[in-house]
Amino acid sequence: MSEVEIVVTRNTFLAGLIIAILAASTLSTLVSTQLAIGPQGDKGDTGQQGLAGTDGVDGKDGVNGTDGLDGKSAYQIWLDQGNSGTEQDFLDSLEGEQGPPGVVTIENFTGWLPAPAYDSGWVDVPPGYGQWITFKHNLSTTDVLVYYIRNNSQEFVTQLRYGEWMQWSKLTENEIDVVVQWAANPLTYDKIRVMLWKISRP
Repeated sequence: MSEVEIVVTRNTFLAGLIIAILAASTLSTLVSTQLAIGPQGDKGDTGQQGLAGTDGVDGKDGVNGTDGLDGKSAYQIWLDQGNSGTEQDFLDSLEGEQGPPGVVTIENFTGWLPAPAYDSGWVDVPPGYGQWITFKHNLSTTDVLVYYIRNNSQEFVTQLRYGEWMQWSKLTENEIDVVVQWAANPLTYDKIRVMLWKISRP
């Protein structure tokens, strides 16, 4: 084997030495940096919500559907249920039997007319007989329809007329007087009510 002579010049030696020093310094910095990293920090706060995006463009209308089949008439359904007859027979079958006559009470009586211009509500009857009660209606007229009722021990309401222990009189433009229990008979009611409707003269 022949000997190889390695010749290192001064400049080459210095350049190699500088490269070695730089490499060692860089390696030392990397190692120091890695060793200096501490534990992972806490998670940061959530950022604010971003602005809502703009609405998209409306889509096109869909195609109209096809018309459905015609349904059966009420008369045809009536026939399908086993009935027989003409269309007039079918119409006649829709009318029910006459119902019983209704009972007139304060609740449904006032439903036949507009709301009264004056309603006293239920007022307690004073003890004794021959007691007058003055109701201040303040309607500024005597052209009124008067309706007055009482409650009684049987707990139903009835319209009163002259001769049933209660009557009204002394009607003025702003007041009406009602006398209760005007005969010496046992008191069968403890409340009365007066309602007035304005009317026009013919």
